[in-house]
Amino acid sequence: NKRIERYELQINIKSDKIKSYYPVNLLTNKLSEVDKSQKRLYNSFSNILRSKELYLNKRISLLNSLSPLNILARGYSLVYKNDEIVRSSDGVEIGDKVILRFSDTQAVATITEK
Repeated sequence: NKRIERYELQINIKSDKIKSYYPVNLLTNKLSEVDKSQKRLYNSFSNILRSKELYLNKRISLLNSLSPLNILARGYSLVYKNDEIVRSSDGVEIGDKVILRFSDTQAVATITEK
């Protein structure tokens, strides 16, 4: 009896192995592998996209903080004389007319002291 049971077990194991080589089973297994690969690829691309989006948002934020208009909106102004930016008090003399550029408007001023 034990011998017969052992043979039956071996037959069942070999039968299952043979069934795994049936074209339908092979195809099902390969489709499952393709599905898993597709999910891994989708997740990888999603992670890469998320990472690039974070990087891009940081760069946009940096650019916005350095934008001349945003700097003016924080209370700074630009001084122009003859359509050129004045970078130092050495660029103006008493009596010179200058244009003050603010974030929302501009004004004309005359230098009265230095």
